[in-house]
Amino acid sequence: MERWAIVVAGGSGQRMGSELPKQFLTLGGKPILVHTLELFLQCLSSPEKIRLVIPPSHFPTWNSLAPDHLKQIPLIPGGSTRYESVKNGLNSIPASGVVAIHDGVRPMASENLIMLAYSQAENKGSAIPLVPLNDSLRWSNNNHWEAFDRNLIRAVQTPQVFSTSLLMEAYQKTAYSEHITDDTMVFEKAGFIPHFIPGERENIKITTPIDLVTAEAILQENKRS
Repeated sequence: MERWAIVVAGGSGQRMGSELPKQFLTLGGKPILVHTLELFLQCLSSPEKIRLVIPPSHFPTWNSLAPDHLKQIPLIPGGSTRYESVKNGLNSIPASGVVAIHDGVRPMASENLIMLAYSQAENKGSAIPLVPLNDSLRWSNNNHWEAFDRNLIRAVQTPQVFSTSLLMEAYQKTAYSEHITDDTMVFEKAGFIPHFIPGERENIKITTPIDLVTAEAILQENKRS
């Protein structure tokens, strides 16, 4: 099967406290987004199999930062929502094989996780990584915070990998809602049953300054390993 990747990077630097969008901030001597794209380039071996979806206003910044080996990755204009951005990315690839949807600010996913997700999606139609939570949980019941069993909850990560044709069908069937926060929800709302796989704790999403510090520590530990 053909394997595709759509990397969505439409974030700002607001929660990071930076004027520069967070995907362009430096991690281990190069932009976060470069780490992420290099990871998929290693897995897919071809820049033509990757789509980078970013706001058109970020095109000049990316073109000034991108190393030569990543400049062949097609740039797709992002929409006003993540839903629209993914849909734009899907419209730029054939309805064949499987496609990974990944956050541009998750540079610490391993090649093993990505390859597992691709192979599982080829067999099951989808593969969504989940990780257990460490914190105790409470939920609001009529303004009273009640304890909730954390063993019943998982955090959802990317890459989320799907049969390309099924995900395209899901986006055609499912209208945008602000309550849709990832592609698995679109997939489910269209009537498809997602297949889940174990995620990785190191596969963090860099959103705040402490996330960047954590990612630096993980990067250094991976180098030592």
